Amino acid sequence: AMNNIGWMYFNGLGIEQDLKKAIYWYGKGANDGDPNAQSNLGYMYQQGIGIDEDLGTAYHWYLMAARQGLAEAQHNVGWMLLHGQGVRQNLEQALYWYQLSAEAGYTRAQTTLGWLMEQGISGKPDYAQAALWYQKAVSAGDPIAMNNLAWLYQKGLGVEADINEAVILYRQASDGGYSLAHTNLGLLYLEGEGVPQDYTHAMRLFAQAAEKREPKAINNLGYMYEMGLGTDKDMQQALQWYALGASMGDSTAQYNLGRLYEKGLGGDGGKDRAVHWYLEAARGRSPQARERLKQLGVDWGANQDPGAQKIQENELK
Repeated sequence: AMNNIGWMYFNGLGIEQDLKKAIYWYGKGANDGDPNAQSNLGYMYQQGIGIDEDLGTAYHWYLMAARQGLAEAQHNVGWMLLHGQGVRQNLEQALYWYQLSAEAGYTRAQTTLGWLMEQGISGKPDYAQAALWYQKAVSAGDPIAMNNLAWLYQKGLGVEADINEAVILYRQASDGGYSLAHTNLGLLYLEGEGVPQDYTHAMRLFAQAAEKREPKAINNLGYMYEMGLGTDKDMQQALQWYALGASMGDSTAQYNLGRLYEKGLGGDGGKDRAVHWYLEAARGRSPQARERLKQLGVDWGANQDPGAQKIQENELK
C-alpha cells in the first residue's frame, strides 16, 4: 500500500504530483521490506529525482529488492556492477544478477545477457548462448535483441548463416525505431547483401539513424556524399558529416575526416588537422588510421595504450 501511495505521488495520479512525498512513502515501504518500494526508492536515488543523486544508496536499495527476487531490480544491480556505478565494477557478479533477471523473464536483462555472452565477458565469446538469449528477448518484442540476433544470422555466429532471416530481423528492429538497425539495414542496401542494391534506400535509412545521432550512420552519410551514392557528390556535405561523426568519437569518421583534410579539403593546415584526427582514430582502434600514421612516420603512442579495454556500450540502456 505504501509503495502504491508513493507511486501515485510520483505520477500525480488522482493527486497532485509531489516527489518529496513519493520518496517518503517509498522509504516507508522500503524499510518495511516491500521489494517494489525498495526498487522505486533505488530509482529515485539513481536518477536524482526529488532528492540528491546517490548511486551508493541506489545500489543498496536495488540490492535489497533483488535479493527478494524482483527481476527489474536484479537487472539494475547487474547494470551498476557492470558499469561500476555506486559499487566497484565486478563483471562476475554482474553476470550473476543479469542471469537471474533474464531467467525470471526480464527482457532487458535477456538482451544484455546475450550481449555479454557475445562479447565474451566471462572468457571467450559464446555466440550460441548469445543467440539463445537474444531469441527470448526477440519473442518479447525487443528491437535491440532483434538487431543483435540479425547480426549473428548475418555473420553465421552461434546460428547457421541466414541472410534472409537477418534482413527480416533488421527490418523488425528498424520498424521498432532502433537506430543501429536503420544503419545495419542501410548497409545491406548499400552492399546489395540479401536485398537488391539500392543507394537511395540506404541513404534514407542512414538519414533516419543520423536524426537519432547514431555515429555509424553519420559516418556513412559522409561516405554517400563523398562517393555520390544515392545523392549528388558533395565534398562539403561529406566533410560536415564526417566532422560530426568524428566529434562523437566514431573512429571511422575520425579517419575519414583526416583523409579529407589530408587531401586539402576544409581549408588551411590540412596536414596537421589530418594527423590530429588520425591520432584520435588510432586511439579508437582504427587499423587504417594506424597504418596511415605509420606511413607518415608518426608515432601514435601504441605503448601508452596496452589495449585499455572499456566496456563498449551497445546501447544497453
